[in-house]
Amino acid sequence: IGPPGTGKTAAAHAIAAELSLPVAVTSIAALTSSYLGETARNIESVVRFAESTPCVLVFDEIDAIAGERSRPQDHAEMRRVVATVLQLLDEVQGESLLVATSNHPSLIDYALWRRFDEVIGLSLLSEDGVQALIDLRTKSTRRSFSSSKWATRLKDLPPAQIEAICTDALRRRALNNEPQITDELFTVSFNSWQRRQASITALTGDI
Repeated sequence: IGPPGTGKTAAAHAIAAELSLPVAVTSIAALTSSYLGETARNIESVVRFAESTPCVLVFDEIDAIAGERSRPQDHAEMRRVVATVLQLLDEVQGESLLVATSNHPSLIDYALWRRFDEVIGLSLLSEDGVQALIDLRTKSTRRSFSSSKWATRLKDLPPAQIEAICTDALRRRALNNEPQITDELFTVSFNSWQRRQASITALTGDI
């Protein structure tokens, strides 16, 4: 559990790599149906697949299908879906590992928590962690900028956004045929990201 961009799904992929298992990420949009009972059957099909095929099965944003049943706005069908999820998790067998992620843990049905062996909270990185991430993502090329300076500047951003800035800087270096990533090039990538975020905020009204 944790805010968007803190590496929840990436952590599931890392676990899968350590276990040498493929990753199967469920699409909540694909699972959900307007037809009575279809959503529950779709979820059961996914779990049965994981029982027969060893993998790391990721239920991304599980609060969308396992929300708290006491909420007055939830209709009977969604309560049946939650009940199905709980039953399937109780009965699941096989060698697969089930991972659920959520940005909104307060919305998850209380009974779901005990179905999982571990609950891992992810948050923003420390300044040292940000520097390590920048170093990791830019280690494949020469550079002439201070990762510690940029770690101080980017420490309030989620890891996914920091990675996006690093990737953009690497792309610009390649497209411009630059011998290394300079501070100026990294600044251009950061400014580009800021403009993009401003555009999103203007369109959505987010603060």
